[in-house]
Amino acid sequence: MPLALAPGISFCECDQRRIFLDLARDRYFCLGEPADQAFGALLRGAAPSDEQVRRLDTLVASGILAHSPFGDLPRPCRARAPGTSLLDAEQQPPANAWQSLAAAAAVARARFALRRLGLARMAAGARRLKEDRPRGERRPPPEQLAAIAAAFRSASQITGARDLCLPRSFAILRHCLAHEIGAEMVIGVKLRPFQAHAWVVCDGALISDPLATITPFTPILTL
Repeated sequence: MPLALAPGISFCECDQRRIFLDLARDRYFCLGEPADQAFGALLRGAAPSDEQVRRLDTLVASGILAHSPFGDLPRPCRARAPGTSLLDAEQQPPANAWQSLAAAAAVARARFALRRLGLARMAAGARRLKEDRPRGERRPPPEQLAAIAAAFRSASQITGARDLCLPRSFAILRHCLAHEIGAEMVIGVKLRPFQAHAWVVCDGALISDPLATITPFTPILTL
């Protein structure tokens, strides 16, 4: 039976390596060389050798791959790179004090929820929100997006910014969806040294970070 990525597993190709994200275990990992070669043969649709078949069976047993009746071959994460960032604008609107406090509270709630629920359940909740949002989604006016970006930028002065990209991104995503604004949250990785980062894109523009912050990262998961 054909093989596909197991639920909760995603990967990307970064610096000639394949990096995997296991949502359920909240961990990033690479495959050993023999298993990676077998996985590469699977991606190419090439006939695997007997040894590669054994390696692929091991990946199934470990929950990285799963048998699929639909024949969906694994594919690396794809996310369209934003062309601009609202935080790079020469003239940025001043942050509203109440909106900044509300944004800081939203980040704090998301941080607590991540600790309590874990990344997999947070991601599942975000997906449900996106599935349940109204179909007549409107295109937000630029000034509304600028206000959201300014509020969460200012909130970082209250919450701090170090190691908070995940809760901040979940908070921004939920804020946008609550206001019927379509948004996409992306988690990306880079090597040498390994780092992960999360950001939010809306209407083709980055609203959570300056563009230079996310440029080194390769998307590994989109929500």
